[in-house]
Amino acid sequence: MRQGEIFLAGGSDPGLFLIGQNSRGQWVARDQRGLRGGLFVSRAAAVKYAMFENGRRQHLLVDM
Repeated sequence: MRQGEIFLAGGSDPGLFLIGQNSRGQWVARDQRGLRGGLFVSRAAAVKYAMFENGRRQHLLVDM
């Protein structure tokens, strides 16, 4: 983890994460229920966050 990165994994259950770009070109990662997620400067950063939040379960990542 780099300085300034903060991941909040409050022990919630792992879930499906959607990763894609919004209309402004920002990378977005969010869980299927819309409870966790954020905007990221790169796809790699979005994937890193999603992998951390879902317990490193790559099969639960969906590129949009």
